[in-house]
Amino acid sequence: MLQDCRPSKPPRVTVIIPAFNAADTLARAVFSVLAQSERSLQVVIVDDCSRDETANVALGFAASDPRVTVLRLRENGGRSVALNRATDLATGAWIAVVDADDWCAPTRLERLVDLAEAAGLEMAADNQLFVDGDTRRCHGFAFPPSDRSRTIDLDGYLAGSNALAGFDLGMLKPVFRADFIRRHRIEYHADARNGQDFYVLLCFFMAGGRALLIDEPLYHYVRPIRTMWRHTTRVAGKRYRYDLMRATNDHYIATFGARMTADQRRKLVKRGRDLALMRRLHLVKTTLRAGQLGGLAWRALKALSPLWTGFTKSSNTHTPGGR
Repeated sequence: MLQDCRPSKPPRVTVIIPAFNAADTLARAVFSVLAQSERSLQVVIVDDCSRDETANVALGFAASDPRVTVLRLRENGGRSVALNRATDLATGAWIAVVDADDWCAPTRLERLVDLAEAAGLEMAADNQLFVDGDTRRCHGFAFPPSDRSRTIDLDGYLAGSNALAGFDLGMLKPVFRADFIRRHRIEYHADARNGQDFYVLLCFFMAGGRALLIDEPLYHYVRPIRTMWRHTTRVAGKRYRYDLMRATNDHYIATFGARMTADQRRKLVKRGRDLALMRRLHLVKTTLRAGQLGGLAWRALKALSPLWTGFTKSSNTHTPGGR
C-alpha cells in the first residue's frame, strides 16, 4: 500500500528512511529531517512490513506534511529491498538515507549538497557522532572532528575500508546525485542483510564516482557495540551475519575483480578474510560462553580485548587524509 503526497515541484533532496519495527525511534529521525535548513525535500519512509506501530507513526507524518511519502511493503524483504523500492520513488536531484534509529543535525543536507555541487562531485558524506542507544549520549566520533574536507575515489575508499576497525568508509552515510545513480544503475544488493552500505558505495566508486568527505560530524549514529568478541546493536538486539557479508564480498570480487588493479583486488580480498576472522571470533565467543569453564576463558579473553583494540586502531591509519 502506497500513500503518495508528492509536492508539485521536484525537490532538491529525497531522504529515504527505511524502517522495520522502529515505532520507538522513527519520529525522532523524521523530525530531524523535516527540520532541515534545506526545505526542498521529499521524505520517503519505507515500512518493511513492521509488526509494531511503525506504519501508523509514518502515516501520521504523511498526513501532516505533504513532503512525506509512505511506502508500506507487504513482505519483509530487508533493508536493501526497502532502499531499492524507495529509490524508484525518489524525485529529488539528490538522494540521502537516514536510518530510523538515527538523526541529523539541522544543516546537514544543505551543507553536504552545497559542497558537492560546488565541487562538481557526485557524492558527499560527513563525520558521524556515535550515540549510545540506551543513554543517547555521545561516546565518540567516526574520526576526529575538524574543518577539513577531502575527495575520495575508488583507491581511497578501499584503503579506508578495514573491516576490523571500529569505523571504516563503508559505514559512511552518503548523499548521492540521483542522475548518477540511475545512469549507472547502482542499487543495493538485495541478498545482503548486513554491510549493504559498503557494497553500494563500492558500486558507486567502481562506476567512476567521486566523493567529498568532510570531518564535521552532522550525522548522529546509534552505533552498534563492537569489540573483538561482540558485535551487537543495543536498539535492535541483532547480530551481524559475517558469513553472509563474506559471501557478498566474494560476489563483488567475482563481479568487479577483472576491472580492478591488483592492489584494489588485494584490498577487497583482505576484507573478505577479515570478515571470515570476525565470524570465527564470534563462534569462539559463543563456544566459550556455553559452560562455566568457557565462562572463565571468556573473561580471560575479554581482558585481552584492549590489545585487540589497539591493533585495529593502528591498522586503520591508512585512511584518506593521512589518518
